[in-house]
Amino acid sequence: MSFFNVTQLGPQNPIKVLKTANENATGTKEETPPSTNRATPPHQHARPEDTFQIPSLNSMYNPNASSLPYKGSHKLFSEKRMKHQRHPKGPTDIYMYPMTTSQQYGWWMKYDARDWPKGEKHVHVNSEMTRFVDEMSATNKDFSLF
Repeated sequence: MSFFNVTQLGPQNPIKVLKTANENATGTKEETPPSTNRATPPHQHARPEDTFQIPSLNSMYNPNASSLPYKGSHKLFSEKRMKHQRHPKGPTDIYMYPMTTSQQYGWWMKYDARDWPKGEKHVHVNSEMTRFVDEMSATNKDFSLF
């Protein structure tokens, strides 16, 4: 019956398995122990001692236990999305491995500050006569130096 996804193992949450830190109902974070090296997917080195406990239905669907800043509110999520305000943590901080293939492109990239594309600034100081002509031409459109 497992090919119909009908098992007696309880509700399965594949996203929670890949999270690095989970929040329980009290709001405190529980660190999940890293089971393998981050360079290899978790299913290649599965060990019996690295298995996780299946949570109960009450803890899974409790809106107070949400680790998102939106607290389970679709309205608040939509407002934040319209204002282009994203989650303060990136997906590499939340999950151990990329959840989808579209996340694999930038998963292992480091975001370092690059200083080499910035050019040097050379300040050009105008002379007193040039500043005088600029100020006079700004205040009086009929001004002419000669």
